[in-house]
Amino acid sequence: YGHVPAPRTLLRGVAKLPAGHYGLWRDGRFVLRRYFDLVRKEENETPLDAWEQLQNAVRKRLSPETPAGVLLWGGADSGLLAAAMTEETQAAVLQTFSIGFESAFPHESLRARQTANFFGTDHHERIVKKNEIRPALEQLARQKEEPIGDAALLSYRLLAEWARSRVSVVLSAHPVFGMPLGFSPPEISTLMRRHWEPEALYQEMRIETPEKLFLSGMTLPILHQSSRSFDLEVRLPFADCPVPPLLKTARKKKLPSAILKRTCEPESLPDPLWLKKEMKEWMFETLHPMRLKKEGLFDPLVVQQMLREQDAGAADHRKKLWSLLTLEWWREQWRL
Repeated sequence: YGHVPAPRTLLRGVAKLPAGHYGLWRDGRFVLRRYFDLVRKEENETPLDAWEQLQNAVRKRLSPETPAGVLLWGGADSGLLAAAMTEETQAAVLQTFSIGFESAFPHESLRARQTANFFGTDHHERIVKKNEIRPALEQLARQKEEPIGDAALLSYRLLAEWARSRVSVVLSAHPVFGMPLGFSPPEISTLMRRHWEPEALYQEMRIETPEKLFLSGMTLPILHQSSRSFDLEVRLPFADCPVPPLLKTARKKKLPSAILKRTCEPESLPDPLWLKKEMKEWMFETLHPMRLKKEGLFDPLVVQQMLREQDAGAADHRKKLWSLLTLEWWREQWRL
């Protein structure tokens, strides 16, 4: 599933605090208390209310002393955020940032550039060369607090480094409720419940909805791990906004049709060419049968079969292989 849901961890005797909670040790007792919760405001909302809420959410996260930029991915969600930011920062040119990979075409950054041109932002684009991928992955592997099997972490980390060279605060359209704006909460709930036993798991983790599980286990850890190394503060205006369907209606008035149809987000799976070229030798070395046999966690024969099928293009095992690589890199870092 790409991560270890709280309160579980991969370390025996170690637990994570549930999302939005803090722990207090007093008089020999450990007390768990909630300090924050997401509240969905979907009843009696209108598209106008939704847009006003987004504007207010953006306004709350801006400061005259610290100019903020926007992370652009080329999709309608980050485009909507750029629209709100442009209206709020009329006195200054908005700075936007995007990233693309040389091995991928069309670059996601091309779409981001079109959005930036539409709003007239001061746009900064970085294209990652093929020979930069492995060094970036090695650096990422050394700095992981816990394994997250989502390749978007690499994109966010490189983009955070790029943005920090010019600003110290950025706003991101990374969704909070559900998935990108094209998905409604019931849809994401249905998708996630295919893979989890929700009631028992939610009760154990003190999480009431699949959205909170996704947010606490993937969204926020990815943003935190990718930005903290560069002292970049990432703020999420959508945390204060209503459900995606209402925002989807509101964005029709603010975005051109070319942007409106897009749902671009950082790719959660590695580029197939990485596994066949830039990462191939490293991947086979990391998942070597002798190493896996010694660790005793995974069947070396099954893993080798996946590697051969992926290399030959006979099957798409990127999700499983990336999760295995992420775990092995993390184990190697902490010598576990």
